[in-house]
Amino acid sequence: MKIYEYKPTLLHQKVLIVDGVWACVGSTNFDDRSFQLNDEISMGVLDRTIAGELRGAFASDLRNASQQTLEQWRHRGLWHKLIDQLAYLGSSEL
Repeated sequence: MKIYEYKPTLLHQKVLIVDGVWACVGSTNFDDRSFQLNDEISMGVLDRTIAGELRGAFASDLRNASQQTLEQWRHRGLWHKLIDQLAYLGSSEL
């Protein structure tokens, strides 16, 4: 698995492309809160052209992103670790 951080702004969409043919696009998170409380939606599409366009958009976004490694995360700064801990306290609400 590779993790990339998109630098210009926040990207919230979820996109899954399978075998260059099937794609799922939407805003739904895979957690209890999204399934029970949030009005989010995802759409599945069986279309090679759309899947190709989505792959192209992802490749374009990667030009403005940097890969994050486990080693970088382990050595993140004290401030980042503090923010992580504060976010964890509210994780049951997220």
